[in-house]
Amino acid sequence: MPPKKRVCLGRRTALATTRRVSRANESLEETTARLSQNALRAAEIRASEGDEQRAVRLSRNAAATAASRASEGDEQQAVRRSRNASGTALSWSTETPQEQRARLDGNSQRRDNIRGVTCPNKQFWFRKAFQYEAEVNNSMRGDIQIGEMRFTCQFCRALKWGGESPGMCCSNGKVSLPPQPLRDLLAESSLTSDSFLKLIRKYNSAFQMTSFGAHVVREGGWMPTFKVQGQVYHLIGSLLPSQNCKPSFLQIYFIADYNKQADARIDIFPPPEDDEEHDTLDRDVLLSLQRMLHEKNNYVQSFKCALESAPS
Repeated sequence: MPPKKRVCLGRRTALATTRRVSRANESLEETTARLSQNALRAAEIRASEGDEQRAVRLSRNAAATAASRASEGDEQQAVRRSRNASGTALSWSTETPQEQRARLDGNSQRRDNIRGVTCPNKQFWFRKAFQYEAEVNNSMRGDIQIGEMRFTCQFCRALKWGGESPGMCCSNGKVSLPPQPLRDLLAESSLTSDSFLKLIRKYNSAFQMTSFGAHVVREGGWMPTFKVQGQVYHLIGSLLPSQNCKPSFLQIYFIADYNKQADARIDIFPPPEDDEEHDTLDRDVLLSLQRMLHEKNNYVQSFKCALESAPS
């Protein structure tokens, strides 16, 4: 059966003009009846469609919609969106409770179907990186797509991904990079970085300001670790050592001669008598770190100021 010949309905034809005039003079009841009849005819046609016909129709409609929206100006786009919003609001306002429930259930089902593909649960991603499949395209998965690295942190100037959480790099300016020379030592850009990183725990202990305090629970037998009961705290002690006692912890910072300060820090780790290959702290590194702490560390400066202003 040959397809029916489509009546020419161009905007400037006489038939199109007659129909526009007729629709302009319609009452609300007549408009409702006409739209209802159109909807019934469309439903009948679509019910008789095959899968291929439906795919062709949807593809043609999508292409026409995309072409129409691509040629829209800003004002036309705003008018269309406003008209769509008004139509949607009007449609929702006339819904019965049953129709509203059916619409919400349909939306929920579509959302669940989409999330089932693009947002699997945590169990789906467990150890997924160790089972990488090159032929699987993960770029469309919204839960792992974090955008391009084209944003710059306003505080530390680090490059950030589009979907990266705010404050992840420097906690919104609360964390800053360490000053020199510590930065070069940690970044392995110094000649003494290797030895420094190898003995970093010793260097940290050499500059600690407080001692560790806690109620240690001791049990019988050999204990590779220790148990703490109650609260862990740090003992700061006095700013000056007692008479005939060596400076320790924070007290070392108040030795006027920086060379004697370095000697006191080195003496914290005396080499064993039977160990000829004992790794010792580098004196030049100690002196440079001491100078950095005296110039940059707020705690050291505050304690020095308090000691200088204390009555003798």
